[in-house]
Formats: sequence, C-alpha cells, structure tokens
Amino acid sequence: MHARIFSLSILLGVVGCSSEPDLVAHTTASAALPSPAMPAPSSGDTIVVGEPYVMPSGAKSELVCVGVDVPRSAKRHVVSIVPRIDNAKILVGMRLFQAGWSVSSVPTPCARYETASWRLLHVWTPGAGGLELPPEAGFPEEPGTTHWAVQLQYENVLGLSSGESDRSGYELETTEALRPNDAGVFAFGAQQPMTIPPRAKRTLTCENVLWPQWDAATIFAASVEMNRLGRSTWMQRLSPRDPTLLETLYASSTFEPGNRPSFPISTRTGSGDVIRTRCGWENLGDEPVVVGDDADDERCLHVVAYYPDMRVPWYLPAALSRCAVE
Repeated sequence: MHARIFSLSILLGVVGCSSEPDLVAHTTASAALPSPAMPAPSSGDTIVVGEPYVMPSGAKSELVCVGVDVPRSAKRHVVSIVPRIDNAKILVGMRLFQAGWSVSSVPTPCARYETASWRLLHVWTPGAGGLELPPEAGFPEEPGTTHWAVQLQYENVLGLSSGESDRSGYELETTEALRPNDAGVFAFGAQQPMTIPPRAKRTLTCENVLWPQWDAATIFAASVEMNRLGRSTWMQRLSPRDPTLLETLYASSTFEPGNRPSFPISTRTGSGDVIRTRCGWENLGDEPVVVGDDADDERCLHVVAYYPDMRVPWYLPAALSRCAVE
C-alpha cells in the first residue's frame, strides 16, 4: 500500500495541486519551467497566483514575495523540493518559506527582515539544485492552513533587462506517511555588515559553538548565499571531544556568480562542537561594496538542513556568530 503523495507547484502566475498514489522521482538539478500555458494536474486544482513578475524600468535589484495558502486536515511531511527556474537572466536567488500569515498572491516587494519570523525550508542560487530529504526526516506541514511563501531576488545590474518577466518557483511533494523526524533549516555565517574596499580581496571567517540541542543532530544538506563577488567558501566542524578532528563539510575555491552549487552532507553533531565557516570575495570595481541584508548587498550565509528540528529561528546561528575579517 502506497502513501498518498501531494504535489504542489508554487510558481509566479500558476499554482498547481494534485494527489498521486506514488512518489514521482525528481532530479535534484534545477529544472526549466514548463511552457507558459502550464496545464492543470490531472487530479487536482490549479490556482492562479497573481501575475508573472515584470522587471520595472530602471530597477537594478529587487526582492519580491509571493504566496499561497494550502489547507491541511492532518500533519504531512515535505519530502522533495525542486526549484523551477523560468528566467535565469534576471533571477539570482530564491527562498522557500512557511510564513506565519497569508502572503499576497501578487508579486510584491519585500525586505529580507520581513521573513525573519518565517520558517525557512530551502535556498536556491544559480548552480544549486533541489532537495530530496533522507528517509529519516521531512519538513512538517501541521494541521490547519500552511501559508507558503517564496522570496525571489532579481538583478538588472546593467539596466538592460527592464520589461523582462519571470514565473519561477518551486515544486514540492509531501506525504501523509510521517517520517521519524521533523527536519529544520539553520543559517550559519554573518549577519553584521562589513565593507569590501575597491580593488581588494576580503575573507570573513565565523565560528559557532553548538548548544545542547545539537547533541546527536544530523546535517544532511547545505547551500551558500553569496552574491556577485563571492569567490570561495567552506564549512568545517571541530569537536572538543576529539582535538584531532577537523571535518571539512564542504569547500569550493571556484565559486562564481553562475556556479554556486549545493552540497550533500551527512554528519552527526554534538553539543559543544564548533562550526566554522568562511566566505571569500574579490572586488574588481572602483567602488566599495557592502556585505549586508539589502537586495544588492553581498551575502555570507551557509544554510544547512538538519534533523531533528529544534524549532528556533533559522537565522539564530548567524546572529550568534563570532566573526573575523581578513
């Protein structure tokens, strides 16, 4: 007997819902969006979510949010998350959330701080893929109404893309056959602002000491949010129980704007472990560049998926980081 799978596509312009008897396998690579006239699923409803995003004239960078509400009579687990990318010319980042309230179905400008209280499930950047959760865990959808929200980051650095439209979003699959653990997401790295001078390189190294809830937790995936100037990144785990341990969870010395891969990980943590992260930038321009929270700022967030869920804000590790600039 198969658990019933609910498929939900959250796309600018279209949201489709269907129930299927089996889980359909999806590639973990980013997939191109289907044709603009996306057909309704054979068994379910299609809900129009606002209009496609259109790049305003003169805009350089913009963050917009779009949402849809889905009623649930019983708890379910999200087991697969697949980004559906429409216009890679202007889309440079995307985040998937469960919000605490209904989010407009029309693409609406929204700042990063507005999503701080939401539950983060996934981060997409160019070169990253989707996420198939391990059999031990799933992202929870509790009974009631799930307020799904997607935050999309657009760039038009040269001012040549005004009028470009986009219908990107996510395809999710959930199951009523609950897995042993709820999964969660945390962001390590830096929250505090810094500046990269003109014609200069900078690295930012941050550390977090893991609190008791991390004892016997499992990290199973990671991705990195940087921006145009990011060139290198890594994450390491150190343990006070084993002074010889220096586990590199992932590393990339060829980070580029169009190649920011996600990283499969499988590591168990312990209370008191130290997570150390690094971001490296190179500013070839003649103006200083800010690392911060605005749409056109550089970023340094290391986003990890883990279980069991600790039910604390996703940005807490980054907010508690001790960082040094070199």
